[in-house]
Amino acid sequence: MYAQWLIDRTSQVSLHAISNGLFPQLREDEALVEGAYTFVAFRRLGIMAEGMRQLLVKAEAVDGAARCFTYVASANVPSLRGCANAGFELDHIRITQQRVGRRRVRHQAPDANAPHQVAGGDAGHVRASGLIVGRGQSISVTGSAA
Repeated sequence: MYAQWLIDRTSQVSLHAISNGLFPQLREDEALVEGAYTFVAFRRLGIMAEGMRQLLVKAEAVDGAARCFTYVASANVPSLRGCANAGFELDHIRITQQRVGRRRVRHQAPDANAPHQVAGGDAGHVRASGLIVGRGQSISVTGSAA
């Protein structure tokens, strides 16, 4: 139905070896959930949000994570809604530029006029804020089991 990776600080070495700076170094109290996929027959049923909620609980209970990051492509409105419904809030924007086989990754704080939470799963509101400007951008949202 739904699958996603939960990466804690101790397992991030393997991730960084293959991702070439795409993800931040996790502190001891942080985790990362990535690679979400919901099979087509099970979409629009709230399964992603519930799965992410369970991963947040596990990250806190087992790994001691107070914060959990995930990155979502700016145009992926269903995933943005799922993250919001799981309790994630906007944290920062990751901008990735690919040129001549080299990737440049930078992070920026959200625009001051942008909402700090994708309230009620209204990802359209975030998109309308001028925050999301183009290809190669993804939004990082953070969540906790609280």
